[in-house]
Amino acid sequence: MQRKQPHQVKLQLANQKTWLDANTDDINEIANISSEDNATPNIFKFNSVTNSGKYLALETYANDESVLGISVPVIFSLPIHGLDKANSVHLYPKNNVKDADPELIKHGKDWENVSEDVKIQGVTFKLIQTDVDPEKEIDIASTDKDGNIKIPNLAAGTYSLRETDAADYYAKIDEINFTVDAQGHITLDSNAPKGVELKNNNGTYVFEVENFLTLGNEDFVKVDGKNTKIELEGAEFFVRETNDKDTARYAVFKDGKFARWTSDESEATTITSGAKGSFSVNGMPYKGTSSTFYLEETKAPDGYELREDLIPFTISKTSGTDEKTQNVKNNKYELPTTGGMGIWLFVLIGAALMGGSGYYYYKSRKNKLAE
Repeated sequence: MQRKQPHQVKLQLANQKTWLDANTDDINEIANISSEDNATPNIFKFNSVTNSGKYLALETYANDESVLGISVPVIFSLPIHGLDKANSVHLYPKNNVKDADPELIKHGKDWENVSEDVKIQGVTFKLIQTDVDPEKEIDIASTDKDGNIKIPNLAAGTYSLRETDAADYYAKIDEINFTVDAQGHITLDSNAPKGVELKNNNGTYVFEVENFLTLGNEDFVKVDGKNTKIELEGAEFFVRETNDKDTARYAVFKDGKFARWTSDESEATTITSGAKGSFSVNGMPYKGTSSTFYLEETKAPDGYELREDLIPFTISKTSGTDEKTQNVKNNKYELPTTGGMGIWLFVLIGAALMGGSGYYYYKSRKNKLAE
């Protein structure tokens, strides 16, 4: 931890008061003004100064959490040539403060393998010094390949970091509010967003900010193609990332939630429809507002045809959150309808086969008797 510098303000004010008490006969106080008396806290107006004499302006109070020391006493003499009542003399006493140079590191779970933590590149922030101008946003760099941003030269004050563009597959984080004191120490607001930590690494303050994946679910019911009230058990599926068979990646699930993508079909998780035909896909990372994925049926319910097409479904913030489910239909194995052209075709083919068989038997028998 960085060792805190001793405050000099109280000591300086005490020494200054000792000097004032010892010189009361030579000093005539004409005004005592507080920053609370002014609409603009850092501007003081002395209206009782005449255009003659020697004057001493002293800072008699300063917040030792905001400055390193009181300003140097200012001595000035009047009259000033060319100055009249319509003019003002401007004096600029200064306090010393120490800037802070924090860094920010952006990280989160890998959307392709949620068990791994990765640094997140390309996240953009704006900086607002809220005690100076809460409406003024200052552009700062986006996170680099290491998820890092440097934020140099922060004077004492209160600040907000506002994330403007989140990375794909990640949710945007709420504002990060913090305070910088005169010694360059940073304090994180007590209501900091989830996933935000402030660490002091050998004197350098680092905001470690975790972005959380945007995750969604979807519910399905396996049903008969003609009567959706008939719910089908025992259908099996893979979840595929795209409908491109040449670049297929399959979902692997762990404890019922998405874990990672794999190109090896043998590693894919099989999802099976239950007794009422229901099954679900949970914890799927999606990009932007939504992503489309595909079900590949690998086993049909008993007595039903296997679907050869891929079945698209959408994952979003709202998918799987209501009572609506996506029906996945299968058709039964069926002979052509009785009385239709199809059945007559089967009858004719059967008759021809039987006739051919009878003729072959008759010829064989006749030839055998002739011998």
